[in-house]
Amino acid sequence: MKKCPTCQMIVDADNECPFCATTLTYEPKCEAESERLVWNKYLLIYIVKNTWFSLICCIVGLLKLLIARPQISVLLFSAGTCAIISLIASIFQRNFCKTMTWKYSEEYMPFKIGIWKYLLGGISIILFIFL
Repeated sequence: MKKCPTCQMIVDADNECPFCATTLTYEPKCEAESERLVWNKYLLIYIVKNTWFSLICCIVGLLKLLIARPQISVLLFSAGTCAIISLIASIFQRNFCKTMTWKYSEEYMPFKIGIWKYLLGGISIILFIFL
């Protein structure tokens, strides 16, 4: 764990802060057991960058529900489920990457979560369009 000098977050990274992209190479290690996030502009930008597509998918679904008022069906349930799973994968992407390192490498897991995030979001938009 290292403390970033720019955003003041304690992160589990050795070379670069994942939130503000400041180099952490020459920063000393700290004795924290877990990451400590600070609510600032860097965290907000990071959240927006990682969840924009999933948020658009959920907004498209909500607009479709409010405007067209489709009947409850398996297709509607599937579209909503895909959008919500995409949003959850977007929000908790870093946590999923940490917990799955026993099975996948640290480079592969963000790629895999990104594919699932965009794939499920795209499926939800397609299903909402055909409702």
